[in-house]
Amino acid sequence: MKKTAKGPLIQLLFFKEHFVGRTHPGRAAMEKFSAKLRTLGLDQTTIGLGPDKLSFLAALSAAGLNKKSQRRVRSCSQAHQQLS
Repeated sequence: MKKTAKGPLIQLLFFKEHFVGRTHPGRAAMEKFSAKLRTLGLDQTTIGLGPDKLSFLAALSAAGLNKKSQRRVRSCSQAHQQLS
């Protein structure tokens, strides 16, 4: 396993809906999340070859998204600083 200064690299499993049954209770949420992954340029044909956790979180941050691939909400103080 590869390691970084912060510990081992963690490989994430993207497109999880490919590994569960059609009636799995979480499948719809998995499919919705996978659609967001595609907008970030990830492709299900590369399952297992995607970015590690740190790289993925950095890509989300650069795109202005949180770890659920939702737009980050700025705090009131951040919004105030931007207006100043």
